[in-house]
Amino acid sequence: MQKGFVPFAEVKRAVSLEAILERYEFLASLTRKGMNLAGPCPFCKGSSGRQFQVNLVKNAWYCFGCKAGGNILDLVAKKEEVSIRTAALKLDSWFELGLVAKEKPQAEAPASPVETRAASPEAPPAAKEVPPTSNPPLAFTLKTLDTARRDS
Repeated sequence: MQKGFVPFAEVKRAVSLEAILERYEFLASLTRKGMNLAGPCPFCKGSSGRQFQVNLVKNAWYCFGCKAGGNILDLVAKKEEVSIRTAALKLDSWFELGLVAKEKPQAEAPASPVETRAASPEAPPAAKEVPPTSNPPLAFTLKTLDTARRDS
């Protein structure tokens, strides 16, 4: 499984909800009312023509039947039955966004110990540090310090 940072906000900004609905062929069953879409829910298969609401300006959807809703990541996650992260990875792949950093290929096998020693001298093993018992004096003077005032 791919690891690394997934920029959810950038994925949501780059892909419109209308593009996702078109990809899943949900647009044909929805009626346009200005910048909103309404129709039967593609998930719970409700019979009401106003049950599934889509706001294209906000890139948000909601079903009054199954009480599910959200943004494009939630829609893809629900449809594909995957996590939000996997939904973002799918969107990045489907729409060729290039937003998700690919895993770096692992470096070749490490050099043999003989080559390593020749390349850089070995550092002596670090001794366990013992914290000092007292603080050393400061190497500078605090000029704005009011030494006359002492709170007890």
